[in-house]
Amino acid sequence: MQAGVVLAAAGVGLWFAKTSVIEEAAQVLQVVSLLAIALGVGFVLSALFSYALSRQLGLVEPQAPHA
Repeated sequence: MQAGVVLAAAGVGLWFAKTSVIEEAAQVLQVVSLLAIALGVGFVLSALFSYALSRQLGLVEPQAPHA
């Protein structure tokens, strides 16, 4: 989950940074930023699906409310 959030944030940062560089470098930054965002979102979705599946299979117990 953490890796996904960090990668997605880095991709967004690179996306905004591409506006301040020359055109040739901006194209490279755009590709790298889109890849980072896609990987980050994929990691986050994978973590969420794994957690949901683990709960459904009974591998993770729901948290009891605190008294």
